Amino acid sequence: MREYGVLDYEKGSDEIAALSSKARNDRNNNNLLVIAPTSSGKTFIGEMAAITQVIHQKKVIYLVPLRSFAEEKYRHFKNLYSSYGIEMVVSTRDHREDDHYEFYPGR
Repeated sequence: MREYGVLDYEKGSDEIAALSSKARNDRNNNNLLVIAPTSSGKTFIGEMAAITQVIHQKKVIYLVPLRSFAEEKYRHFKNLYSSYGIEMVVSTRDHREDDHYEFYPGR
């Protein structure tokens, strides 16, 4: 991701690094299910896969199970990526102001 101005995450785990690389470099849009222990880098793998898609002009929906997690990830993504011109919105029961955005199925 350095070529896009995003520094690689260095967790120290060869397995997570390999999975992260696989997710970033998948040009066929294959599905990838990551099952790993807590704090092992699963969220980071999803983040890097999503950012790679955005860089290639694709739209991404990042779903999380809790409102608090949605708010946390929204702030995190906004802090890291808004300076690159990446537009993002959050939609939860508490934040409906961006619900006017329309989402269309991809190809």
